[in-house]
Amino acid sequence: MTDAQVLAHAAQLRIAADTWLSRMIGRAVFRVDVGDAAALTPDDGARLTAHVAGNRPAMYYAKVDTGAVAAVRDLSHAGMHVVAVSVALDLDPFAAVTPAATPGIVVDGFSPDDAEAVLDIAGSCFRHSRYHVDPDVPRAIAHRIKREWIASYVRGQRGDHLLVARSGGRPVGFMAVMSVRQGDRRVRVIDLIGIDNDYQRVDGPNRDGKDGWHASRNRRKRLWRGSGFLE
Repeated sequence: MTDAQVLAHAAQLRIAADTWLSRMIGRAVFRVDVGDAAALTPDDGARLTAHVAGNRPAMYYAKVDTGAVAAVRDLSHAGMHVVAVSVALDLDPFAAVTPAATPGIVVDGFSPDDAEAVLDIAGSCFRHSRYHVDPDVPRAIAHRIKREWIASYVRGQRGDHLLVARSGGRPVGFMAVMSVRQGDRRVRVIDLIGIDNDYQRVDGPNRDGKDGWHASRNRRKRLWRGSGFLE
């Protein structure tokens, strides 16, 4: 692996350097993998704590199953904290679903002429990604991460397809698609979706005066389900 050389591991814990994200953030970044463990072993916890102490200042991240509460607790003891919770949806390829088209929007493949517009969207449209909500990641760096993420598609270095949504011929959104191996099958994954700020539906306060993000999230989940995705 070029961007994730394994540096240390115990019974379940693995710590790997994320050199790409390190370049984006400007300091050492490490990915922590706890496998399918419900909790860290004492040896795992000690190794992680020692690794953190020996690599300051650095950023560590991990993706943990929401049911592994003890593992989250143990990672917290090493100084990590919850930033975002993700929901994975699966699409049945045989589902007979015809998503509703948006009038005036045409979606087709990326062309080199789209590059600057697509990169500008990627570098400005996100507000709720795990980088944007992390208080330890400056907003400018969070925008840069997303821009460079899509730049790797533009350069043909990552993923399989980059689809572009256009309005009047102008790019107003994109969807990056990659394929991964899951057991004995290969599946396609929506890696990243971005929509121009002018074409996003902005949610105002609801009746309780609270932010409309939760209502927007629920509406998006209904949209995915209506397109054949299953939670």
